[in-house]
Amino acid sequence: MDGAASFVKSWQELMQRIAANEPGVLAAFMSAAQSPLAGKPAPHDLLVDVPRLVTAYYTERPDPTG
Repeated sequence: MDGAASFVKSWQELMQRIAANEPGVLAAFMSAAQSPLAGKPAPHDLLVDVPRLVTAYYTERPDPTG
C-alpha cells in the first residue's frame, strides 16, 4: 500500500471511530487539529513578504544542476 492509500485508510478508520462515538476519539482529534495560534493574529516571523515573493517568481530561475 502506498503512502496515499495508507493515509486514506487511516482517515477512513478515524472517521468511522468518530461516527461510532468511541469515547475520547473526537476530543483527541479536535485537540490535535487546533493550532495554538487559532484566533490570534499571526506572529510577524510567520508572515510572508508578498511583493518579494511575486518578484522572485517572475525573476528568478531554477538551477537545473542542483
